[in-house]
Formats: sequence, C-alpha cells, structure tokens
Amino acid sequence: MKPNLKSVLVALVLPFALLVGGVVALGPSDVRVVGIPAIFVFMVALFPTTAGLMALAWNIWDKHEAYDEDSAPRAVTP
Repeated sequence: MKPNLKSVLVALVLPFALLVGGVVALGPSDVRVVGIPAIFVFMVALFPTTAGLMALAWNIWDKHEAYDEDSAPRAVTP
C-alpha cells in the first residue's frame, strides 16, 4: 500500500512539529502547572493528541484501503 500523503502529514509530521515547537517554546520557561513544569505537562498531553491525530488520519484517508494486497508472501503449507 502506498501511503497517502495527507495521512502521513497529519499522523506523523504534525505531531513531530508540535513536539519540536512545544520544546522550543516551553523549554526555557519556568512556568509550572500544579507544581509540574509546563514542558512535562505538554509532553504528557501530546501522547493522546498524537493518538487522536493518528486515529483521525486512519478514519479519513486509510480506512478503506485494501491491506490484504500488501501482505507478506504466504507460507506454503504441505
């Protein structure tokens, strides 16, 4: 299966850009959320955000792809 460019952008590139942007923006700050540095709170919040973006990309662009055509070579059974 050839990956859909939109799916790759939403599921992989966007979370990576959010991660880099968040680290750059929050890294040098001393902001704390309930006593926890904001960068750690951001990192933890990024996990479900990334999972949600991956689910969204799959449901919109990849759900109806024919995955069985790309399967590995089948084992020959005697």
